Amino acid sequence: MQLTKNFTLDEMLRSQTATRLNIQEQFNPPLAIINNLKSLCENVYCVHRALFLQRYF
Repeated sequence: MQLTKNFTLDEMLRSQTATRLNIQEQFNPPLAIINNLKSLCENVYCVHRALFLQRYF
């Protein structure tokens, strides 16, 4: 599932620790968590990415 143009739900949920410890909840989050991750991507990661690209490229 695409959260924003540059970020997917899969990459937000990926965790070597969860895989190693067999924590399944990590990979099947409720809708509220998905919405929070989408908001995080839109309001933090995308802004940070835009500022970084603007500054260094």
